[in-house]
Amino acid sequence: RAMPRNALLATDLQRLKIDDKTYSSILPTIVSHILHPPRLIFTNQPESAIVSCSPFFLKIRRIILNKEIKVIAHRGGAGCSGTENTLDAFESAIKLGVDMVEFDVRKTLDNKLIVYHDSEIEGKELAKTNYDELQLIADSKGFRIPTFLEVIKLCHNRVFMDIEIKEVGYEYRIVKLVQKYLNYEEYSIKSFYDVTPYRVKLIDPNITVGLLLGRDDADFKMRCNEIFPGRRLKACHADFVSPYPALMLCWFTRRMNHAGFPVYVWTVNNKFMTKFFIKHSKIAGLITDRPDRMKEIMKKLKLR
Repeated sequence: RAMPRNALLATDLQRLKIDDKTYSSILPTIVSHILHPPRLIFTNQPESAIVSCSPFFLKIRRIILNKEIKVIAHRGGAGCSGTENTLDAFESAIKLGVDMVEFDVRKTLDNKLIVYHDSEIEGKELAKTNYDELQLIADSKGFRIPTFLEVIKLCHNRVFMDIEIKEVGYEYRIVKLVQKYLNYEEYSIKSFYDVTPYRVKLIDPNITVGLLLGRDDADFKMRCNEIFPGRRLKACHADFVSPYPALMLCWFTRRMNHAGFPVYVWTVNNKFMTKFFIKHSKIAGLITDRPDRMKEIMKKLKLR
């Protein structure tokens, strides 16, 4: 059955000076290239290799293989929305049209679950300080620290939430809140600590969980485990993996995809790297401080 024709395809064929008869003859080869992209193409139909790499067929391939990369706003899009991890940042990311917002959850001394990245603010450790006191400090700096409940209520039915639990010990509370206010299709939970996705899965096997890779305090052995995380992912019942780009060695993405673990890379802000991941990798999503820039690049590549 012939591939559907549209304006983008017509433009590609016209630019490459390929007529309808030639297009029909090379179509089976094109489809083969889309479904099973080779690194090198040896063919007596050079037109098929050229057309299969055109913007139209690159887009078709991503749709067929469900590989359109998700735009994920890191902490609500820290690089383009003012103060990160705030309600305003998440609102801006939603209006921008991102696929997901990523944010961090911590617990205060008075057991409030809040959305904040660092472990301290102005020398005050969050785990040893009450929420009201932390809020006074934040007010003096011109922003407000939202609670976890406020953020999930804001994002509910509007955008997918990529929830990072920063510490171990309050997984049960997080699960109970998302069970009460969200649907399973609206969020995922991840952590640098293997025990967190393991515990979440024990509480509710239906929740999508992931393992973050790229800890600052990793020694040589842990770094090796991060480059080859297969056993860890299976042991903690992870559904996906989220590595730092420098760890993606030794055909990392290919190995993870083969094992059934979608790859969500953090945090990519460089234009060149963003374009590289979008055009050449088989990752599921890109976590970035500049979702606006990523969407712009994808628009130029005609992938959105």
